[in-house]
Amino acid sequence: MRYEWIRRHREQYPIRLMCRSLRVSSSGFHDWCNRMPSLRARSLAKRSAQVIVHYYHSQSDAEGLVKEIRAIGGRALSMRADLGTQEGPCSLAKQAQAIIGARQDILVANTESPSKHPSKPC
Repeated sequence: MRYEWIRRHREQYPIRLMCRSLRVSSSGFHDWCNRMPSLRARSLAKRSAQVIVHYYHSQSDAEGLVKEIRAIGGRALSMRADLGTQEGPCSLAKQAQAIIGARQDILVANTESPSKHPSKPC
C-alpha cells in the first residue's frame, strides 16, 4: 500500500523523501515497480487478456495491480492461494477455472520462492 501511494505521487514529491517518510527503502520501491510478473500482467491486460493476480501475503499489492489493470481498461481480479503447499497450485487453478472457464491461454507464475512440495497434477 505504501509503495502504491509513492507510485501515485512520484511526480509531486521526491521518491527518496517519500520512502524515508513512510519508512520503506527506495530500492525496495524500485524493485516493487519492476517486478516481472506485474509487468507481464500489465502487458497481457493491454492485449485483452483476463488477468488473475495471485497473492499469498500481500493482498494490498495484488489489489493495487488489479486497480492499475482496470484503470487501463483491462479485466483483472485477485486470488489468494498458498503455492508452498501441495494443494495450493490446484486450489488456485480451480478458483481460476470457476471464474474464467476451462480455457486458460497463459499462466505467468511468480517464482520468488520455490515450493517446498513437489507439484502433482490436479
